[in-house]
Amino acid sequence: MLKFIVFLSDDKVIGLDSKEDVIGALDEYYEEKIAEYCEGEGFDYEDLSPKKRSEICFMIGYDEGECRAYRTRNVIKEIKAYDMCDEEKEELIDELMSQDINFKVDDYDELYDILQEVDEIDI
Repeated sequence: MLKFIVFLSDDKVIGLDSKEDVIGALDEYYEEKIAEYCEGEGFDYEDLSPKKRSEICFMIGYDEGECRAYRTRNVIKEIKAYDMCDEEKEELIDELMSQDINFKVDDYDELYDILQEVDEIDI
């Protein structure tokens, strides 16, 4: 089982083994988003200052929602306690225990509510 799960702002969920991997994945995700933004706005990516990159990340977070990371075991613990269909509960837990976590949040209706009860990790 991977130690951390990350919910990206595009509703994709990925699993990672370490906090360093989480930070690296988020850095890569936001760099791709910044590059997309620059392309759409006609900016030269290479000319962006750190302050401008930070501003673009803030806008992306505002528009799409921010990325969030959790300890996998804490999410699984909350799923087990949550009142939902046993079959869907098992399917979601199996997905989170996989070595290749890769799904969309929207695949599981109750997941947003479940995450309200789980503490995010500081990144």
